[in-house]
Amino acid sequence: MSKLFKPALLFAAGAVFASASLAAPRYQASVIELEETITDQITADLDGDGRQDLLVAVWSDDRGRELLVFPQGANGHFSGKPAQRIEVKKDIVAFALADIREEAGEELILLTRSGAYSYSSRKEGYAGNLQKLFDFDFLATIPERKSFPFLGRAQDYNADGIADLLLPGRQQYSLFLGKGDGSFPSVVELPRPHRDPRRESDTDIRFDVSFAEGLSFSVNSPSPFAELLPKRSSNSPGDQGWDRFDENNSILEVEHWLAALNPVQLNRGPEFEFVYLDHPQGESDAGTDKLRFNALRLENGKAESEWQHELNATDEIVAADFNGDGLGDLLLLNSRGSDQTNVLFFANRAGKFNFAAPDQVMRFSGYQVQVSLRDLNRDQVPELIVSYYGLAAVEALRSGSMLRTTLIYAGNALSGNGNTGQADGEGGKGLPFSQRPTAKIEDKFSAENARGLVERLNFSADVDADGRNEMVGLDQAGALIARSIGPDLQPASEPVWRFVPLHLIQSVIPRNLNKDGASDFLLRHQNSVTVLVSQP
Repeated sequence: MSKLFKPALLFAAGAVFASASLAAPRYQASVIELEETITDQITADLDGDGRQDLLVAVWSDDRGRELLVFPQGANGHFSGKPAQRIEVKKDIVAFALADIREEAGEELILLTRSGAYSYSSRKEGYAGNLQKLFDFDFLATIPERKSFPFLGRAQDYNADGIADLLLPGRQQYSLFLGKGDGSFPSVVELPRPHRDPRRESDTDIRFDVSFAEGLSFSVNSPSPFAELLPKRSSNSPGDQGWDRFDENNSILEVEHWLAALNPVQLNRGPEFEFVYLDHPQGESDAGTDKLRFNALRLENGKAESEWQHELNATDEIVAADFNGDGLGDLLLLNSRGSDQTNVLFFANRAGKFNFAAPDQVMRFSGYQVQVSLRDLNRDQVPELIVSYYGLAAVEALRSGSMLRTTLIYAGNALSGNGNTGQADGEGGKGLPFSQRPTAKIEDKFSAENARGLVERLNFSADVDADGRNEMVGLDQAGALIARSIGPDLQPASEPVWRFVPLHLIQSVIPRNLNKDGASDFLLRHQNSVTVLVSQP
């Protein structure tokens, strides 16, 4: 069943809400409800019309694994019924996306345990449609029965304007360099970092949100390897951050205990570098408390080691440009117990980092500290956004209450003179970020109003296409809202836009589906997806 909304500009309760002082953003809302179990949703321009279509991975007892294709109409509408059902054959392990055929639009790259194939959704069925690309011993040999992992999109890693494929193998990573005619004759062998699945971090208090039971708490020992490094953002250099909504998270991550090998821009040259974590002595020494951070340079079809650095096994690395110079800097999150986190900032200086002298150190007291970088005031230098949860363990277990804190720190452009983190006066002008937050947003939740706790506040969406991002999140009633952010980095007290969904929202994924300058959204529910496409 599909429900289509064409909301007017409303100033009261309804599908869209706006403040009285601003014109309300307009969105086309399509609700796709399925009987099958939804395992993933991916956007791709499958037909080459410049609009992003929707791929929904599903599973059912009767039909097994499938990919459902939902094309986007010219008005932003998505039908509730798929235009095509692609059967996922039993020997297919995972898939990626790439535009490698002469026809416009992206194709599916289907991976089996021994090879890669291209498949066009513009044709029905496999006969005469499946084209073998190359043989390859893929990392995973046994397909998941109920899921279909997505590896992401092909990228141009060697700056020749042609899409390449980076794939994890049973022996090492392999980079297949495209030729431009749909073939991949050149292969660069890259290392296969190792993770130890037996490792346990310090005991931590974790929480979960259930719409049936409200907040729940547990004490466990989570893996320290979750989300070590994000994929390189395709946004502008000043807007690269730790994007929680990146659909490229895949089987390269913690599920298969293979450390992610990620491309970043560490130097001024057009080619990518690759960074990854492994153990200092390889698999034989996987029980140590140390990890090794490695950087590789891709040059003339070969991968050469640039540098290495040892760090603690509980440290977390984020690669992002925090000073607006277009190069990837490093943020090191160092956990001190379950509720203490230090964030160390290391500026990129000609592809090198002085790990002995961080450019800035910040300390936070809270659970599950997360950081992101967004240029909120359009000065070409990103702001730092930190979010975490605060609770007194005994009180939280008794009353189910929790405080979510979001802090915004103004960004400062570094002078590039070898700054070692010493502030120039009380304002900290020599530091990457202000010493004190310019904005502090506190949201208190309990078991009765836990709907807004599902998603952290997100700063990557521009709902009104004015070039300035809004603060997007869920209110305590479960509606999706956007609040503008002023030049002083203070969020407005009232939302400029509010959308009330038909179903409870489990996740919010900002996307650019029609290239009109305004952000669009995928809202994931229990077994349905709402697609919000901005309207001019």
